Amino acid sequence: FAAAHFEPAYPKDRAVVGGGHELVVFPYPSVKTFDGRAANRPWLQELPDPISQLVWDAWGELHPDTAAQLGVAQGDMLTVRNHYGEVNVPVLVSPYVQRDMVAIPMGQGHRGYGRFAQQSNAGNVMTLIAKGATSDANGVALVSMRAFASRGVGRAK
Repeated sequence: FAAAHFEPAYPKDRAVVGGGHELVVFPYPSVKTFDGRAANRPWLQELPDPISQLVWDAWGELHPDTAAQLGVAQGDMLTVRNHYGEVNVPVLVSPYVQRDMVAIPMGQGHRGYGRFAQQSNAGNVMTLIAKGATSDANGVALVSMRAFASRGVGRAK
């Protein structure tokens, strides 16, 4: 097995925009929409997620220690950005997430997958992931991205 390599949130030749706490981004398949292939089904979007109880939305899971470092609490908005993109998601504080990591479910925030998927204002975590394939695995590097996280504006609805 190769050693884990985490890409920095911003390359050394680019300025950091917005600052914040650097975290590892962990996109994971949603229980409801998996990787987004079911995001265009409104009846499925209306079902509350079994963990977060959110509908029509994504969220960012943070360890309690990481949430405290960022000054955020359950339901606060979190802005996660790197040089690939930015998402704004409500915070879900969970002791089951590794410290210094933000776990965001895949499958929300589509802009071209039908009218029902487009109605969701959720953050699309895939905007934070490099578009090219990794050289080692010839696939998308889901657990090798970093991003800066900071308190967003407002609270979840």
